Amino acid sequence: MQDEIKALAKRVSDLEKEVASLKRQLVHTKIEQTEIESKEETPLLKLDPVKEIVTQATGKMVHTTQPSSDFITIKRPVEQSPPPAPTPKKEVNLEKLLGIWLPRVFMFVLILGVLWGLKLGIDQGWISPAVRIAMGYAATAILYYLGMRYVKQSKKMFGLTLLGGLIALGILTTFAAHHLYGFFNFAVAFLIGVAYIVLGLYLSKKTRSETLTIFSAIAGFLLPFLLEGGEASAIQFFAYITLLFVSLFYMSLNQKHKISFYITFLLFHLTLLFYSVIGMSFNDKHILVISVLVQHLCLLIFYLDRRVSKQVFTETLIYTNTVFTVFWVQLLDQPFDTMTYGMIAVFYTVLAANAFVKKHSNFQGIFSAVAIFVISVFILSFDLDNEQVKLILLLINGSVGLWVGLRYQTIRTIVMSSIIYGISGLVVLNGINIEYFVSLEHLVWIMFLLTLAFIYYSLYQFVPLFKKGNITSIDAGLIGGQIISLIYIAQLAHLFVLNQNWLSFTAFHFYALVFIIVLAFMYYLHKWRHGKYVTYASMIEYFILGLALIARPIYDWYDLEWFEFNLAVQIIYVTLLTLAFIMLVRKKSTNAFQGLMDKIPTFAVVMQIVHFIFLNKWYFAITNAYQWDREYVFFVHTFIWFLFAFLSISIGRKMKWKPVTILGSVLIGLSLFKLFFIDLANISIFIRAILFIVVGLIGLLYSRTLIKEDGK
Repeated sequence: MQDEIKALAKRVSDLEKEVASLKRQLVHTKIEQTEIESKEETPLLKLDPVKEIVTQATGKMVHTTQPSSDFITIKRPVEQSPPPAPTPKKEVNLEKLLGIWLPRVFMFVLILGVLWGLKLGIDQGWISPAVRIAMGYAATAILYYLGMRYVKQSKKMFGLTLLGGLIALGILTTFAAHHLYGFFNFAVAFLIGVAYIVLGLYLSKKTRSETLTIFSAIAGFLLPFLLEGGEASAIQFFAYITLLFVSLFYMSLNQKHKISFYITFLLFHLTLLFYSVIGMSFNDKHILVISVLVQHLCLLIFYLDRRVSKQVFTETLIYTNTVFTVFWVQLLDQPFDTMTYGMIAVFYTVLAANAFVKKHSNFQGIFSAVAIFVISVFILSFDLDNEQVKLILLLINGSVGLWVGLRYQTIRTIVMSSIIYGISGLVVLNGINIEYFVSLEHLVWIMFLLTLAFIYYSLYQFVPLFKKGNITSIDAGLIGGQIISLIYIAQLAHLFVLNQNWLSFTAFHFYALVFIIVLAFMYYLHKWRHGKYVTYASMIEYFILGLALIARPIYDWYDLEWFEFNLAVQIIYVTLLTLAFIMLVRKKSTNAFQGLMDKIPTFAVVMQIVHFIFLNKWYFAITNAYQWDREYVFFVHTFIWFLFAFLSISIGRKMKWKPVTILGSVLIGLSLFKLFFIDLANISIFIRAILFIVVGLIGLLYSRTLIKEDGK
C-alpha cells in the first residue's frame, strides 16, 4: 500500500511539472495577448491532478486543497458589435396599399351604384318612398352584420370600410326621410342621426379604429345642415356642436388618435364659420362665443390634468386654440369683446402665476406666453380715442413679459414678448412724431426709452441660458438702443428748430451740434465695461456726420447772420475728432481700443485727408463771406497748402507714419504746380514777388530743419 502511495505521489509530481510547463507555454500564446484588453476573466482550466489520480486509483472521492496557482485564467475577448448595417429603403408595399384603399373606393362606387339604381326604380315607379327608406335602413343593418363579421375574421380593413359605409348610408337615409319625403319631423330625424353617430363612435372604440372616428366626426358636424338646422334654435345647434366636439375629443384622447383629434378640432371651427356665414342674429353671436369658450376650456382642463398624451395633444394646439378663440370673440360688439378678452387674460395670468409658484416648468413658459398675448389683445380691444395709450400699455406689457421670461428662463415667454415689444417699437419709430413737448406722443417715446432700458437691465441681470453666460452679444445689442436714443434726440432738436426762423443750412448745423455733443458723450462710454460696441458705433456715426458736414454749405448768400455759428460747429467737430485721435495715439484709451492700435497709421491718413478737406472748405467760405480780394485769396491759399504739407511731413516722420509723409510730399508737388501754373496767371507782380519770397524762405528753413534732423 505504501508502494502504491509513493507511486501515486511520483505521478503527481510529474504531472505538476507538466502543468508548470503548460502555464509557461500559455503565457506566450496569442490567446493571452488578445485577452489582455478584456475586463472579464473566466476560469478556463482547473488542474487538480492529485484529486483526479486518487479518484481513479481508489474509486473514492478525495478532497485536496489546491493552491490558487492551479487555476489558469484567461481574459475573454470583448465582442465588438459590428457596424450598423445601412437601413434599407422601405419598399412600397403595393399589395398593402391596394388592400387599404380599394375597399374604400369600391364602397363609394357601390353607394353611388345603389343610389343610381334607386333613382331608376323611383323614376319608373317601381319603388315607393316608404320602401326606399326601409331599404336604406335595411342596408345599414346588412353592412353592420357584414362589417363586424369581417372584423372578427381578421379582415379588419375591409370590415371597417363596410362599417364606415353604414354611418354614411344611415345619415343619407335619414336625410331623405326627413327632407325629401317628410316621414320624420326634425326632432325624430335628428335623434336617428345622432343614434348613427353614437353607433359609429361605439364601433370605433370597440374596433379601435381611427377611420370610424373620422367618419363619425364628419357625419356629426354635417348632420345639423343636412336636416335643415334652421328648425332648431341657436342654443340647440351650438349645444349639439359643443357636445359632439367634447365626445369626439374624449374618444380621440382615450384611443390616442392624433389625426381624428385634429380633424375634430378643425371641423368644429369650420362648422361655426359656415354657420356665421349663412347668417346670425345678435344673440347668436353671444351663444357662438360661449360655445367656443366651452370648447377652449375643455381642451385646457384636459391639458392641465395631464390626461392628454403628448403624441396627440402638443402645446402648439394651446396657442392655436387661443388664436381661434381670440378671432371668435372679435365678433362681439363693445364692450362685450373687451370684457371677454379681459377675463381670458386674467384667467391665463392666474394660470401662469400658479405655474411659477408651484414650479411647474412645463406650464410656466406656455401659460405666460399665452397670457402676454391675450393681454396685448385685451389692450388693443380698448375703444379709445387716443391710440397712443394702447402703445404705452403694449410697451409695458412686452417689457414685463420679457422680464418674466428672462427671470424664469422660459423661451416661449421671451419669444412672444419680443414679438409684441418689437412690433410696438416699430410702430413708435415709424408713426409717432413729437410735435409738442407736452403731449401723448412725447410720453410714448419716454415710455419706449424707459422700457428699453429696463429690458437691457433685465438682460444683464438674467443672462439667457442660450447665451451660456456670454454677454458680448448683449453689449453689441446696445447699439440698437443707442440708435433709438439718437432718433429721440433728433425729434427733440426738431421741436426747437420749429420755433426758430432759420434757413436749412443753419438748422442742419444745429442738428449737427446736438449730435456732436451726444456722440462725444457716447464715445466716453468705452470706460464702461459694457460700452465698447456703443463707442465703436458712435465713432462710425461721427464719421458719417462728418461726411454730411463736408457736403453741406456753411452759409447762404442771403443769410450771413448765422455764418459764424455754422463755422464754429464745423470747427468743434474737427477739434473733437482730433482730440479723440490724439488720445488713441497716446494710448490713453481703455482696453476697448487695444485691437485698433495696429491701424493707427491708416487712421492718421484718414485724419490728414479730413483736415485738408475741411481746411479748404473753411478757407473759401471765409473768403467768400468777407469778400476778399482775388489776389489775396490765391496768395493765402497757396501759403496754407505749403504749411499743411510741411506739417504733414514733420508729423509723419516723427511718428513714423510713412503714408502721411508720402501724402505730405505729394501735396508739396501739388502746391508747386499750383504756384507756377495757377497763381502766376491770377496775381499781380507785386503779390507774386511776395508770395514767391515767403514760400521760398519758408521752404528753405523747413528743408534746413529736415537736414538737421537727419544729421547730414
